[in-house]
Amino acid sequence: VAEALTYETSATTLSWEGDDYEVIVSEAAAADGEAPQEEPLSAISPAAWDAVREEMRQMAADSDVLSRLSVETAGKTGTAQQDPSRPNHALFIGFGPYEAPEIAAATRIAYGYSSSNAVEVTADIFRYYFGLESRESLVTGEAEPAGSNGNIVAD
Repeated sequence: VAEALTYETSATTLSWEGDDYEVIVSEAAAADGEAPQEEPLSAISPAAWDAVREEMRQMAADSDVLSRLSVETAGKTGTAQQDPSRPNHALFIGFGPYEAPEIAAATRIAYGYSSSNAVEVTADIFRYYFGLESRESLVTGEAEPAGSNGNIVAD
């Protein structure tokens, strides 16, 4: 859980150009009744934020999956190899809409082969959040076959 929260916090920070907010995981985290402290990352220049965000926007624009959404998003893919005898972990962080972010997401699929699979999952989160598809159409209870659009086995 902590690793996924780190990715999600990174996506949120990027979407808000450095404004980094404390993540509240449960009611216990705010048991003292105090609001989370807000501390912007002011050491990074606006030009650097613009460059990173533009590259993330371009990644989403070039994605077969994300470019089909009616909401402009931004993101970064990745894979991590833990064991050479097992598939890579699939990673993706993203946010949307690009111009006025409302949601940031981080998806990590352990031994998920390809970051493309994490992009597919996150795109479904975006589809649901923005009302582009219903929960019923996204959560079918059926797995997709290997090699289909939603299940890539290599980067």
